[in-house]
Amino acid sequence: MYVLECTWPEDEAAIIHKDEQRLVPLEYFFPAISPLSPKAALDLLQQKKNLLIEDQSFDGKFFENVNFQRAFQYLSRFAYTEDFDPFLFRVGTTKGSPLICLKTLLDHCDVPDPSWAILHYFVSFLSSQLRDCEQSDFCNPDACGEDLPGFKNFVMKLTIRMSVDLSTPSISANLKRLTTEGNTSQYQLRRKWEQSLYPFLFFNEDRHCMTLIGMRVTRNGQLMNPRTGTVLDEQFMTPDLGAALYAQGFRLQENYEDWPKERKIEALCSVMGLPYGEDPDPSYELTADNMIKILAIHMRFRCGLPVVVMGETGCGKTRLIRYMCSLQAQSTGARNVLLMKVHGGITRNDIIRKVHEAQLRAEYNA
Repeated sequence: MYVLECTWPEDEAAIIHKDEQRLVPLEYFFPAISPLSPKAALDLLQQKKNLLIEDQSFDGKFFENVNFQRAFQYLSRFAYTEDFDPFLFRVGTTKGSPLICLKTLLDHCDVPDPSWAILHYFVSFLSSQLRDCEQSDFCNPDACGEDLPGFKNFVMKLTIRMSVDLSTPSISANLKRLTTEGNTSQYQLRRKWEQSLYPFLFFNEDRHCMTLIGMRVTRNGQLMNPRTGTVLDEQFMTPDLGAALYAQGFRLQENYEDWPKERKIEALCSVMGLPYGEDPDPSYELTADNMIKILAIHMRFRCGLPVVVMGETGCGKTRLIRYMCSLQAQSTGARNVLLMKVHGGITRNDIIRKVHEAQLRAEYNA
């Protein structure tokens, strides 16, 4: 059904010949809205200018949103190095102001001028990790405070850093210059996965236990470079917590790059909530770099965030996805991967048909 509306100017003096056909672009009748970036919205707030309601840049809907408030309240304590043990976020509580909230989120997002989408991904990922931390008995000071002193503070420190690494894009692109100049030279790599030496902490699928990867810590709480033996962080954890973790049997002197393939598969299954089974593809070289990438993809999916895997032809993107899907499907035998090669002959209908097929297969697997 098509609905056509003929709109005449309100000024009668402008109506000269009503019977004549008038051609007016449709967008002429739409309201003119100039969306603000988070940084531009923050600048207006700092200038004490009210944001236009129609801009909807950082209105009450975002400021009072449970994910934004949870991330903001924890980041505020982190910024002032306050103790996390006595703090527990309560759903429905609103603290701070739009100015302070937005500034805090931008200060910790680690992207100089993020879009609203990137900021939303960072907040959603961080809020999901913080919620898992709240549910874990290991992060409950009343349950484990005496045995693991300061463990919640340690987990929060890792969670915030990991949220930045896994929720924001690995590349940065000047989209304005990219559009005008028409080349991909503006893409810049923000991080290299294979050069990441900072440890990761993943909450397992049961949201209770956790998997530590890349944790090479001395009894005094120093984080060491597993390759060179140099100190990366002098105060990575308190000496009391380091001694307590060693006493509890935590493996804090492992170099995950030296793990055998079976140990890497065990870590993947623990985080993804899979029963440990056989290697789905013995010919696949599961490097430490690929293991972290698979976990990063899984964690983004768990938080409801989109994933784009980029790389040169033949670098192993499809093989990595196939291995991840095979590992997840080996216990059920489900067909959970659908490949589509896009080339010049692919039409819009071909893509729609393939996406519909993937949706039906996902519903069947569920």
